Amino acid sequence: MHQQNINGVNMPGYKKTRRDTLETFIHNFINISFNIFLWFSFYYEKLLFGRHKQLSKNIELKNIYIGQRCFVLGNGPSLNNQNIELLQDEVVFMVNRSFLDPRYRVIKPNYHVIIDDKLSTGEWPITYLDDIAEQNPEVVFLLNSKWFNLEIFSEYKKKYKIYWIDQRLKLTPLSANKKINLTKINYGGFVVEQGIISASYMGFKDIFITGVDGDGIANLLLNQDSHSYGVNDDDIKKASSWQGIRQSLCSVCKWLLSWHYLDKYIFGNGSKVINLTGRGIISMVSTDDFSNIKH
Repeated sequence: MHQQNINGVNMPGYKKTRRDTLETFIHNFINISFNIFLWFSFYYEKLLFGRHKQLSKNIELKNIYIGQRCFVLGNGPSLNNQNIELLQDEVVFMVNRSFLDPRYRVIKPNYHVIIDDKLSTGEWPITYLDDIAEQNPEVVFLLNSKWFNLEIFSEYKKKYKIYWIDQRLKLTPLSANKKINLTKINYGGFVVEQGIISASYMGFKDIFITGVDGDGIANLLLNQDSHSYGVNDDDIKKASSWQGIRQSLCSVCKWLLSWHYLDKYIFGNGSKVINLTGRGIISMVSTDDFSNIKH
C-alpha cells in the first residue's frame, strides 16, 4: 500500500475506492463541460459584441519578473506567527481585506487581488479600494473582469491602476497542459490561487505562499479568529446556520481539489509553489519554513 509521510512518520496512504474514483470523474466531467460552455460564451461575446477588450492590456504583465521570486499572502491567522514585515522589500501579492491587518501599510504589497462578487454587490463597500490605496498609494489592483462595465467602478478605473482578470474557468486535470494567458478567459476561482496564477504569468519562478491555512470555518466554530486581523461579520453570520456551515465545508472541499490541479498547472507554466504557512490543510505542494526564506 502507498506510504505517506506525515510529521516524519510513515503511515499507510489512503486507497481510493471505486466510489471515490466515480465521484471525482463526475466532478471533473461537470467542470470540463462547464469550461467548454464558458469558453464558447467568452468568444461569442468577444466576436459578436466586442466585449472583454480590457483583457488585452494584461499583455503588459507577461514575464515582467522572469526568473524572480514573489510572495502571495492569504489572510489566515498563521500570519500572526510570522514577521511578515520582512517582506516589505519583496514583490508581494495580498488579497481581499488584508488591508485590515496593521502590517499592510508596512509591507505595501505591489499587487492587491480581489475577485469576490461581494465587492460588486455592495456586501463589501466599494470604498475598500480607497482604503487600500490610502495605505498603499502605488498599489496595482487585479480585479474581476466581469465588473469592468459596472457603473460603480467607473470612477475607480480613472483613479487607480487596475488590471482586469477573467478567471472563470475551473481547474481540472486538463489544466496541467494549458499555458496561462491573462489576455483571455483563464483558470482561477479562489483569490489566492488567482494571485499565484497571475504571478506565474508575470514570470516568477518561485512563488512562496503563506497565511493560506484553509481552516477558517473550523476556527469560527471554535470561537477563534479566522483571519490574521480577526473575524469577518459576514463569516460569523454564515457560521451561525447549518446551511452556511454546509456551504463553507463544500467550498473547502472544492478549494482543496483545486489546489491539487493548481500545483500541476503552475509547474507546467515554469513556476513552483512553496508553502511557508507552517500549518493548515494544504499538503499537496512543496513546503518550507518562513525563517529559512527571510532572515
